[in-house]
Amino acid sequence: MENYEEEREIDLLGLFRTLWKRKKTILIVLGIFTVLGLVAALATEHRFVTKISFVPQYNTSVSGRLSSLASLAGISLDDGANDGPISPVVYPKVINNLDLLKELAYTPIHFKGYDAPIPLIDWYNDEQYQKKNFFQGLVRYTIGLPGVIKDAIESRKEEDLSVGTDTTGIHVPSLTPEEATAIKALRGSLDLDVIKSEKHVVLSATMNESTASAELASAAYDLFKKYISEFKIKKAKDNLEYLERQYNMAKADYEKKQSSLAWLKDRHQGRRTAAAEVELQRLSTETELARMLYMELAKNCLTARVKVTEDNVAFTELTPAYVPRKSANSRKTILLIWMLAGLLAGSVWALIQENSEEKKAH
Repeated sequence: MENYEEEREIDLLGLFRTLWKRKKTILIVLGIFTVLGLVAALATEHRFVTKISFVPQYNTSVSGRLSSLASLAGISLDDGANDGPISPVVYPKVINNLDLLKELAYTPIHFKGYDAPIPLIDWYNDEQYQKKNFFQGLVRYTIGLPGVIKDAIESRKEEDLSVGTDTTGIHVPSLTPEEATAIKALRGSLDLDVIKSEKHVVLSATMNESTASAELASAAYDLFKKYISEFKIKKAKDNLEYLERQYNMAKADYEKKQSSLAWLKDRHQGRRTAAAEVELQRLSTETELARMLYMELAKNCLTARVKVTEDNVAFTELTPAYVPRKSANSRKTILLIWMLAGLLAGSVWALIQENSEEKKAH
C-alpha cells in the first residue's frame, strides 16, 4: 500500500514536471482559448429571465348557492352538467396559440434608450432596433453562418406561405412576414412549465433587457388568462345553445301532448269506453314522459345559464412578475469556462507532444 502511494506521488510529480516543461505550449493554447472566450463573451447578449408562478382557481360559488335555492323548490341541480376545469396539461399549447402570439406581437414594451414603448413586431423587424456590436456580427457571419443561411431559407418559406393567394374563395387567416418573424421570436422567448409535483405553473419570459423581460412576462400572463377564460366560457355557451335547442323542442312536444290529452278528455267526457280508456292512459303516459324530459332540460338550461356568467378562471399568483437584477448568462462565467477549457486542452496537447517525442527517442 505504501509502495502504491509512493508510485502515485512519483507519477503526479512526473506529470507536473512534464506540464511545467511544456508550459509554453499550454500558455499558447490557453491564450487562444482566452481570446475565443473573450469574443464569445462579448458577442453573447444578456439574457434576463422573468418567471411568474401561479395556481388556477375555479369559481363555483354561484352554482353552489343556486343548488341550495333550487333544493328548497324540490329541484336538484346536478353538478354533472359541469364539464370540469381545463386541464393544465394544455396550458403550453395555449401560450403557443397563434392568435395569442399575434396579439402579443403588437404589445408595446419599454426598451432602454427609447422614451416611448415599442411594439414587439417593430422591435423584431425594424433594423434600427436590431443593433449588434462588432463581435456579435463577427460570430454571426463566421461560426454562425450556417444558422444565418438556414434562417434565411425558413424566412423565405414563411413569407411565401403568409402572402400566398387564396384561389378557393374560402377565407383563411394568414400572417404577414413581419408577424411571422415576431411570433417565431416570441416562441423562443416564452416558456410555460406545469410543475405537477408541486401543483403550480411557471410562465417564463426571456429578453436581452431586464425591464423588457418583466413587461413581456406580465403581458403574456394577462393574455394567457384571457384566452383560458374565453375558451372555458365558449364551451359553456356552446353547451347552453345546444341545451336551449333541446329545451324548446321538448317544450313544444310537451305542450302538444298536453293539448291532445285535454282534447281527448273533453271528447270522451261522460261516456268512457274501453278503447277510450286505453287511449287516454297511453296519451297520459306520453304526456308525463314529455313533462319529465321538459323539466330535466329546463333544469339543465338553468345550470348552463349560470355557468356562462360564472365560468371564468382565476389565477392565484405565487410569484408575481419582477424586474430581474442579474443576467442568466454571465459574460465572466463564459470567459472562465473558455479559459478552463483552454487550460485542459493545452495540458492534453502538451502530454501528447511529450509522449510523441518519447516514442521517437526510443
